[in-house]
Amino acid sequence: MLPVLLLVLLLAPPTVIATAQPISPDSVSHAHWTHPEAGMPLVETYTPEDYNADTQNWMAMQGDNGVLHVANTRGVLSFDGARWSLIPVSNRSIVRGLAQGADGHIYVGAQDELGYLAPSDSGQHYVSLRDQIEEGPDDLGNIWSVEAAGSFVYFHTYEGLYRWSTSDKTMHHWTPAEADDYFFPLVTVHGTPYVASQTEGVHAVAGDSLRPVFSLPPTESGDSQSIRDLAPYGDDQILVATSTNALYVYDDNADDDNAVRALSLSFADRFGDALMYDLNRLSDGTYALATIGAGLFLFDASGTLIRHFPFPNQPVLSTYEDHEGGVWATLDSGLRRIDWNTPLSVFSGEYDDETVTDVVRHNDTLTVSTNHGMGTIVPSAEPGTPAQLEKHAPFTQIWNLHQDRDTLLVGAASDLFRWEQSDQYEGVGLQESHAFRVTAAPHAPNQLYVSTSRGIERFERSDSTAWTRTGNLRDDIGNFSRPAWANNSTLWVGTRYAGVVRVQVDDEGRPVGTQHFTTTDGLPEGHVMPFRFGDAVLFSTEEGVHRFHPDTEQFNRTQDPPYVPGSLNEPRVLMAADGAGRWWGNTEVGFGWWSQDRSDWTWQMRSLRRVPRVVIRDALAEDDVA
Repeated sequence: MLPVLLLVLLLAPPTVIATAQPISPDSVSHAHWTHPEAGMPLVETYTPEDYNADTQNWMAMQGDNGVLHVANTRGVLSFDGARWSLIPVSNRSIVRGLAQGADGHIYVGAQDELGYLAPSDSGQHYVSLRDQIEEGPDDLGNIWSVEAAGSFVYFHTYEGLYRWSTSDKTMHHWTPAEADDYFFPLVTVHGTPYVASQTEGVHAVAGDSLRPVFSLPPTESGDSQSIRDLAPYGDDQILVATSTNALYVYDDNADDDNAVRALSLSFADRFGDALMYDLNRLSDGTYALATIGAGLFLFDASGTLIRHFPFPNQPVLSTYEDHEGGVWATLDSGLRRIDWNTPLSVFSGEYDDETVTDVVRHNDTLTVSTNHGMGTIVPSAEPGTPAQLEKHAPFTQIWNLHQDRDTLLVGAASDLFRWEQSDQYEGVGLQESHAFRVTAAPHAPNQLYVSTSRGIERFERSDSTAWTRTGNLRDDIGNFSRPAWANNSTLWVGTRYAGVVRVQVDDEGRPVGTQHFTTTDGLPEGHVMPFRFGDAVLFSTEEGVHRFHPDTEQFNRTQDPPYVPGSLNEPRVLMAADGAGRWWGNTEVGFGWWSQDRSDWTWQMRSLRRVPRVVIRDALAEDDVA
């Protein structure tokens, strides 16, 4: 996994999603992706080696039980979130269509084969309905799609449309009116199945009949165009994708001259020689347009691009929104899942080989440090373009950033730097050590304490002078790490291997004494990281969170928050608190937040559970990033 910067844009709290029920259109919004500082969503990749089947995947859908099913060239793939399994159809042909019927079965369309999945002792097996077909050609050919509406399931081929009744177990059949005509595509829009005839336009299924609805106008040059896909638009309109890479809106309530109108796309120049292949509307109103040759486009109802996923050399055959709001792209080789419903941005680019160690907002610019240098986030200049990371000197290992008036203090390998902007920086002067963490006394910002590899170094300044080194505390202890102020008189500084040090300071922020606490005082061995939680300082260790008791001067493991229910032994560190009363932190099980209702604290991860714990190095919580 590539190290990346993760930025949580708190435009709204993430929404609770039930795993077995589709999300509500009102529960999500793509607003966070239009923010100028938003990057790209998290994307998970599943290769043929992961699911052990053919490279090519035609479409995906999720059953009411939460299991994902994928139409694969070798059969039906099933994924429960942990394990993949393959269910071949009876003639072991290509599966291209899937849909869940009113009876709960997953119906399958393959090559010259159709049927459904039924429970078995080993999971599921395929049951053929081929012998239920009494009309039409002997060879069905390719079944390109399967749709479910009401108590019916529809199977679509070029030469015919088949309707299976889940209630009375009968099959109905339609063929194109002309011998040289063919059906494509079949789509359910606003609850009604529609099938397009390439010479007679779009028809709606009405009882046992196909009712003509509309036809596409010719192009400006007079050429005819065919329909590639349909999707809902508004409350009762239809969005139409065509073979000429144009989009049209059909409005049944408009007069005949205005019933079909073109929808202008802000990204039309990105298609090139690509072909529109699949069109879907997501729960938040975003449209997902899959193409052969130009990747995947996500855009709004006005035709404005929100995000583009090029997926080089990967034809995108379809998209599907799962119950958690993730968008699956089925590809010519593998699968991708885009965390679209998570307000979480990923920034990589030039930083693919680096680990981001800290993030602050400096002079209204999000600024990051990495193990190779500095960087700033450059907001997007136009809709649909993600924000970018721009590199800056010094190009060295950097661990921490500390706001200091109009400059930044940068804790780095071999020195502490003053960083103005861009590539302007100067050393402050450490004594042959690394600056891991920087903190100033809360009541005396001109008193600086730096956690280093050789003690806690101190710096002072008057209002008009530069920082001056004034000494080193506890140079008998190495590898100091995270500091936390308990109050104006007490600073706790953790170490990686030697417990924790308490520094007592006076009213001017200068030290008056230190005390070293180790395993003899109740701390476990290993890394100790102090952090504030509410009004208290707690101590994260490899054996859970500990609390210091002043009356006994001993540490004891606490079962009070912050904790993850059922997981009391893992290390966890609070990183930031936001204006909504949430306390963001890292735990053994991942990144999330604690919130308080009166005296009760709760831990939540929601869609952030996909973020690996090792990725989160620090967090910045802002009250308003809109």
